[in-house]
Amino acid sequence: MKGNIIIAIETSFDDAAVAAIDGSGRIIAGLVAGQVELHREWGGVVPELAARTHLSDLPELFSELKKRIRIEDIGLVAVTKGPGLIGSLLIGVNFARGVALALDVPCVGLNHLEGHLVSPFLVTEQLKTNGNKADNSSEGSDTEGGDSVRENGRNSARDDAHNLESERAIPPKSFPASTPQNAHDSCLRAGYSLDEIPFPHLALVVSGGNTLLVRVDGLGQYEVCGETLDDAGGELLDKIAVALGRGYPGGAAIEKLAATVDPGESETAGWLKENKLPVPMRESGDLNFSYSGLKTAALKVIERNGITAGHSLEPLFCHELLRALVESLFIKVQDFVRENPDAKAFTVSGGVAANRTLVANLKERLGLEGISVYSPSTTLAVDNAEMMAYLAWLYRTSSRGFTKSAIEFDAEAGLRL
Repeated sequence: MKGNIIIAIETSFDDAAVAAIDGSGRIIAGLVAGQVELHREWGGVVPELAARTHLSDLPELFSELKKRIRIEDIGLVAVTKGPGLIGSLLIGVNFARGVALALDVPCVGLNHLEGHLVSPFLVTEQLKTNGNKADNSSEGSDTEGGDSVRENGRNSARDDAHNLESERAIPPKSFPASTPQNAHDSCLRAGYSLDEIPFPHLALVVSGGNTLLVRVDGLGQYEVCGETLDDAGGELLDKIAVALGRGYPGGAAIEKLAATVDPGESETAGWLKENKLPVPMRESGDLNFSYSGLKTAALKVIERNGITAGHSLEPLFCHELLRALVESLFIKVQDFVRENPDAKAFTVSGGVAANRTLVANLKERLGLEGISVYSPSTTLAVDNAEMMAYLAWLYRTSSRGFTKSAIEFDAEAGLRL
């Protein structure tokens, strides 16, 4: 390859993102164009609107990316080929192919879920240098720039509903004068090498479209041991938030409201007991998940109590909803861990891993069983191109190299691990 920089393009859902990683596994650029406000009024993502917006966003993102790297140093283009919305995927795949053709470099298609699997091992350079490999999620609390990066980064390059963000590794001073200053991490991110990642390990991926338990024996060596039979964990939170009148997306709002509740107060405890939500699949005897029943039960509680956004009972309800969700996850995770005693670690990733309450709960409870837990920072829990660039770097630097399916690929909405 003519250069050691890998650029990655991610358009599996509603956000378009691009990133670059160098030959040492250090993220040197990362940009994302968000669409939350475009879809909020519809209560969810409108597939055609998402795809059309990607079509206009990607050229702008790539133009910004070129200001941060030397084009002649690019040696590989990686792109998310699935799973996701087929229209969004096709925009990203075809754009990546065009870039690769123009630069005369290879183009590879990668699995979005696999990107989430490796994201917990993409950490700040400071943390990696300190050798803290037992619990990477300490930087995932984002008290020094994680949560604030994505929130503060919502400064619009055009208008409040549609914006271009600089994230993680991009100095704001490199933006053109017409673009508002954007937030960035104080530490650049670097990925662990394959030798540094603990194999085998177990993984929980929870997002808006997926809830999976995966045994990871090595790069590209995955066994899906449990998955959702209907609604995913993130989908549950989004649908309930819409029912409350909180709009889309809803996970962050529900977590914030739930955090204000003291379950030990007598009046609170009484209401929670009377409106206790079921823990789904508790006695199923397998590692699968199902959230359609919990969604129905939650909607009944909302209707019975007349709960809407701002109602006095809304925080109590959100607390109970999160309790049932976390408990359902932990029951399966605990069984999964006990069935795999040779596992060296556990990871939590995906968009719902941005819920620090959930991650902290799992970390604490698994810690009691002597299990080290890794999770990405909030900005790398949600969809991003950094994790896809890192995944491509891992394959490029591994002895196995890229598989035939990565080299000869097309967009695939229903792609599995």
